[in-house]
Amino acid sequence: MQKAKVAFFKDRSLYYLTYPIREQAQRGDWNFQLSAIYFIAILDFYYDSIATAVFRRDITLKDQNNNTFYDKLQLTYLQMPAFDKQEHQLVTHFDKWAYFLKNLEKFDSIPQILNEPLLSKPLA
Repeated sequence: MQKAKVAFFKDRSLYYLTYPIREQAQRGDWNFQLSAIYFIAILDFYYDSIATAVFRRDITLKDQNNNTFYDKLQLTYLQMPAFDKQEHQLVTHFDKWAYFLKNLEKFDSIPQILNEPLLSKPLA
């Protein structure tokens, strides 16, 4: 989770994406077939204007006709300040995970709605 606001966070994201791309290169006759790369940023700030902020933004490469150009690169930004669901509004596992992450520092114990095997399993 990125707690501190960073200038040019989108640029920084793309910079970070270059590492797993370059690491797939092999010496000699590289075949250029890349494995999929997924970038997930959990942010405790808005990387853009608050007026246009949404909680979850999924980015893929598409052409001018909105057709997928490349399906092996996915960026997901979770802007936690924009997640405003309350405990009684949580429906999906994703909602519950987002609520858990946003409110983790406030919990003395796991709320009943989050008391599921995946969220309550002790860490080894």
